[in-house]
Amino acid sequence: LARFLVNVEVPEHMFTDEEVAEVYQQYKDLQEEFKEVHKTSEKFKSQLISPAEIKKAIVQMEEDKTMLEQKVEALHSKLQSTDRFGEMLEACGKLRVEQDEQLKLQERMREQRGHAYQAEQ
Repeated sequence: LARFLVNVEVPEHMFTDEEVAEVYQQYKDLQEEFKEVHKTSEKFKSQLISPAEIKKAIVQMEEDKTMLEQKVEALHSKLQSTDRFGEMLEACGKLRVEQDEQLKLQERMREQRGHAYQAEQ
């Protein structure tokens, strides 16, 4: 970082030339812009998750998925011989859809209440 912020020494008498003064000001402005961009870059770098951590999380999620698939298959096999299994499975699916819809409606209601509150302000 320091090598990019080294000041170029320009003799004072050179600043009487308008072009030199203007270029030097551009140089200083670019240095300031560089500092800001560097700060932003460092901020983003500190927030990044390393590829190794991401790979580890993916492997863990794949293992969890496999375990869940095995549990679902075991339960499916176990319950398939149960009377009216198909009907119960269909009812469970419908229940899940309705629960998802209920959550969406609750979220929309919360948003609407927020909008109504803001409108009253």
